[in-house]
Amino acid sequence: MGRYRLGISLIFVIVVIAAAPVAASAQNANVQGVIDTLLNKYKSAGQMWANTIEQAATNLFWLLATISLGWTCISMAIKQSDLVEIVAELCRFIMFTGFFFWLLLNGASFANGIITSLRQIGGDAAGTGQSIFPMAVLNLGLQVYQQTLMHVNWLQPESIVAPIIIAVIILIVCALIGVNMILLLCAAWVVLYAGLIFLGFGGCRWTSEMAINYYRTVLGVGVSLMTMQLIIGIGVQFLQDLVDGGKDSGKKHTDRRITSRPAIMKTPGAVPMAPAFGPD
Repeated sequence: MGRYRLGISLIFVIVVIAAAPVAASAQNANVQGVIDTLLNKYKSAGQMWANTIEQAATNLFWLLATISLGWTCISMAIKQSDLVEIVAELCRFIMFTGFFFWLLLNGASFANGIITSLRQIGGDAAGTGQSIFPMAVLNLGLQVYQQTLMHVNWLQPESIVAPIIIAVIILIVCALIGVNMILLLCAAWVVLYAGLIFLGFGGCRWTSEMAINYYRTVLGVGVSLMTMQLIIGIGVQFLQDLVDGGKDSGKKHTDRRITSRPAIMKTPGAVPMAPAFGPD
């Protein structure tokens, strides 16, 4: 998976670097719309799955609920339970089954609310809201790259190697961050909608833990997105400082970029580890 992400990122960066001379005119094009369209397709596909998967989960739920009720009746018959015990057992069964069926009917909305709220918390804490998207990060890296080309002295070739290498490294880092953001967002929607089938296992007390694990997984994905927002928020501040520092010139601008590079380079390494913060 790591090699796959790195390969995609390198290809993406090569294309971006090759297109850098015409990047100014490309600003008018809706490049971000391409990424947004890709992400929306995953989200729309997940919403299309929801009805089919929820219907299958409902059928599974009532099948397991029927088996559970049959076993409960047989157990009470063998024990020759009295009326009070029968009524108490039936009440427990109705409350248990009704609660998990309620979780099944509202599974998609609950899970979406969990992920959205945790992502919003991370964005608010980082001071970015939910405005951080893959192309936004890449655009900042591209702006740093363009600022570098604007401030290097092409009449002194020996002095332009280090700034350009640093700018390319920052651009690669931004591409890695963007790829991780895309993969994590797509994974969130796949887990949210495809995982609804596990809510069908809530119809039986012996398998209800699998239904609870669905919400644990959703919570883990939400925490991963929240952590990603916090981590990337720090890197975005560094990049924004570099872009704003583009008004400076010469050695001062280069020194700002060199000083900020270590903190930016740590960002893509932290983002892939974000899922580890979620529940097991």
